[in-house]
Amino acid sequence: MMVLGLQEARIPSAESLSILDFHFSDFGLPEDVTTQATVRMFLDLNLVQEFNIDDKSLCQWVLTVRRGYRSNVPSHNWSHALSTARSMFTMPMATEQLQVCE
Repeated sequence: MMVLGLQEARIPSAESLSILDFHFSDFGLPEDVTTQATVRMFLDLNLVQEFNIDDKSLCQWVLTVRRGYRSNVPSHNWSHALSTARSMFTMPMATEQLQVCE
């Protein structure tokens, strides 16, 4: 996926991507969807607004990070990066949602 393609893509909700699910697995997801999930995390954590990140810079950064990982390294690759980022995203989001329920 190119920067423009990611910029113009409709970024699915966290719920539709299932990234708030503690049992989430990225195995079998196309790389385009994993990059969209990464952008979704930035949006939902309000990082884009808080740090005034423009769409092109965010998309370019996510795609650069993804390309920087080697797919032939079994333990430290894009899938691992996404899983780690998603875990760190899910914990505060789940806590926030639990606080709303109280």
